[in-house]
Amino acid sequence: MTKTYAIKSHRTAADVAKNNVEVLGRGYTLEDAARVAQLHMKTGWFVSVWIEAEETNQPRIVRSIERDHTGARYTVTRCDGWHI
Repeated sequence: MTKTYAIKSHRTAADVAKNNVEVLGRGYTLEDAARVAQLHMKTGWFVSVWIEAEETNQPRIVRSIERDHTGARYTVTRCDGWHI
């Protein structure tokens, strides 16, 4: 699983004081995030722009024993709610 990055910013000094963070984009590689963050800074619309690593959730795997319509038992494995 590759690591992805989000670009965040503050538009004004008041946003910095109030900690109003605006997310400009998600899912970038580190190189793309750096390039896009520089482009946003060059526009002059933002007081600050930075890159943060996005947290990835681990897949949730659940195993259970269920019964079909005939009463036979079988095991079920689910990953994030999807049958595997």
